[in-house]
Amino acid sequence: MKELTEEDFQEAAKLIGCEVAMVKAVNAVEAPRGAFDEQGRPTILFEPFWFGRLTKHEFDGATVKIEGIEYPLSLKGQWDAKKAKYGKFSIQYQKLKAAEYFDLNSARKACSWGAFQLMGFNWKECGFKDFDSFYNAMHESAGAQLKAFCNFIISKNIAQYLISKNFTKFAELYNGKGQIEKYAKGIQGLYNSFSTPS
Repeated sequence: MKELTEEDFQEAAKLIGCEVAMVKAVNAVEAPRGAFDEQGRPTILFEPFWFGRLTKHEFDGATVKIEGIEYPLSLKGQWDAKKAKYGKFSIQYQKLKAAEYFDLNSARKACSWGAFQLMGFNWKECGFKDFDSFYNAMHESAGAQLKAFCNFIISKNIAQYLISKNFTKFAELYNGKGQIEKYAKGIQGLYNSFSTPS
């Protein structure tokens, strides 16, 4: 699968209206596992709480056993990492396949996809006409994933904080309130690194 090129970064920066170094910094922090796994599939994380919400909790209690361990497929209530019991990234497709047995579309929408871990149910905000178009783009290339990320942060009015270099606000709105300071410092440090001429 095609990795990001300098042209991809330049196009993304132009779309957002920010510096290329800023896009590279966010990519480095947000996508440490890369856009695709060893089998060439988009990196995913299956979210059981979201599968529960998207299926109106019809399948709450459903589990899948992988390597002798049971993992929840559908959960109700407030998000909790321990209850979500994510497991290794290498088993996420097994969890997805198990959830697809109950509801294929909701299972796929309940995953975060690609290098920037974009939730499937945000397909419209990512600039697509339907979920299938989003799904295909996630499989297409790292560049397609990057463009979807750009569309998402523009539609959510988050892009402005990359333009103004407000690292803390971007971290809060894109990554959540869990580790704002660490995430913001990570982006700022990499931005400074990418901005410095070699």
